[in-house]
Amino acid sequence: VKIVASLTGGTGVYHVGLIDYSIKSGAVDGTYIVPGTNILHVAEGQTGTVVVTATSRNNSTVTADINFTQKA
Repeated sequence: VKIVASLTGGTGVYHVGLIDYSIKSGAVDGTYIVPGTNILHVAEGQTGTVVVTATSRNNSTVTADINFTQKA
């Protein structure tokens, strides 16, 4: 699943290419962010909500949480 995000705060809007993604909670084994990308690999057995954190590379205090819920 491609995650599309933009961040605002600090000194302005942060470029999509300068955002790092990490899983904050809710992932089962096999659900992960493909390193260096905005791609969330979702395990076949994933249920519930996975919370992904987007963090600006320019200003690590600028973050946003993204909720992903697998459809049945």
